[in-house]
Amino acid sequence: MVQIVQHHGSEQNAGTPKIGSLCFQYSKAVKDAKDDIERVQRKVGDIERIQKDIKKLLEGPHKARFSTTYRLFDSLSQCLQELKDLKVKLDPGKTRKTMSRFGVQALQWPFTSKQVDKIVSNLEGYKQTFSLALQVDQTDLMLDVDQKLDLVTLDAHSLHRKLDLARLPIAQGACYNSRNEEHNARCLPNTRTKLLDDITT
Repeated sequence: MVQIVQHHGSEQNAGTPKIGSLCFQYSKAVKDAKDDIERVQRKVGDIERIQKDIKKLLEGPHKARFSTTYRLFDSLSQCLQELKDLKVKLDPGKTRKTMSRFGVQALQWPFTSKQVDKIVSNLEGYKQTFSLALQVDQTDLMLDVDQKLDLVTLDAHSLHRKLDLARLPIAQGACYNSRNEEHNARCLPNTRTKLLDDITT
């Protein structure tokens, strides 16, 4: 699957213009189809961003954890094929028509509004499929982290039970803040005698 995404990326960077830039050329030249052109351009941009995210995840250190996304191999292949077909149809060399009277070549938008609706709908379907797969994988990862945190919490409780402070033996009269010996000297006999003499005199 990574190879498919990489192959698509290398094709786009091999000197052929991206679909978005082709749509931009059309939007400048063909004014009456501007809304359709922008819809296709936006949807293609969404798909390309998601494909980049998928590629980054599938090449990352945790790629084995994205099992749902890996299973989208066929959908990703279909989507990439549709993008290639769309690119071919948008190729300005195929859509330029010569106006015989004037001898001028002009771009002509190759799709009707109905065809644009279908293209946008298909691309939206792919976008939702890829996004949902990524969400499923993300949820799985979060549940895994949650389960590990539960284990850590259980280990901490178990350790706390083993070190129950209330059951530790104590020396009578030696506990913190004990007032049993407050009026007596607190030093062992024959220790710090010089210091005690200095204090009492």
